[in-house]
Amino acid sequence: MERQLHCMMLYQVLSSANAFFLDTEHPIIFQNKDPSFGYQVEQMGRGVIVSAPLHQETTNKTGQLYRCKPETASCSPIPIPGSPDDIKMSLGLSLAVKQNPPQLLVCGPSLQRTCGENIYVNGRCYHISENPPIMRSLPKSLPECSVRGLDVVFLIDGSGSIKKYEFILMLRFISRVMKAFQDTDTKFALMQYSHKFEIHFDFNGYSQSEDRTQLTNNIVQHIGGTHTSTAILMVMYGFHDYNLLYRQTPTDSDHWQLLSPASCHMQGWSTAHSQ
Repeated sequence: MERQLHCMMLYQVLSSANAFFLDTEHPIIFQNKDPSFGYQVEQMGRGVIVSAPLHQETTNKTGQLYRCKPETASCSPIPIPGSPDDIKMSLGLSLAVKQNPPQLLVCGPSLQRTCGENIYVNGRCYHISENPPIMRSLPKSLPECSVRGLDVVFLIDGSGSIKKYEFILMLRFISRVMKAFQDTDTKFALMQYSHKFEIHFDFNGYSQSEDRTQLTNNIVQHIGGTHTSTAILMVMYGFHDYNLLYRQTPTDSDHWQLLSPASCHMQGWSTAHSQ
């Protein structure tokens, strides 16, 4: 038997007071077979707006809005033409209504778009007005998809607070990430910190390596103290001066990311410069 989710609206309006009561004896029930029907419910004018963000109209389109009429207990889809790039956006996860004049804002936060080898998640909203009837997209268009090289710095904690098996897990994680990006224009660098700091390979060393999956094989854990904040500052600021990690030919004004395979807490930030 198909699972049904019921959306219920129970109310009785008093014309002489700005309030409402729940009618538990004769409730109005809106029914739909979609399992996500009723995720968001808003009253708009004399009707009710109901969302079903997981409704799949076509292969790549997710999300549907319904206008439900209490007098007939029926619901009909609200046509939203949308855009061809509204891919799996889950329209209706967010919903807001303004009563005077009646306006509706419906959003989908999981719109997927492919840029090069990567898939990015964006959000899009639709503003719908009944009088006058207007529908507009927010934003009007998504940012241009710019395919560029990405520089990633791995910063790993090799201090005594990290157990040996945890350190090995971090190195395996780094190796798997590099393998997943081996056919892209992504470059990697790796620095280990404890009470001292060691660059195991930079972007140029990564590019020149014949077998990049072996770059982490001979890395030995330092042990010793933990100077996390100093290490972060060194990577974020110090390497700009020493130019130790950057490509010989920078891409798009040094677009790079700092990643820590372990949970990186900004401990000792206030004493970072004294370390």
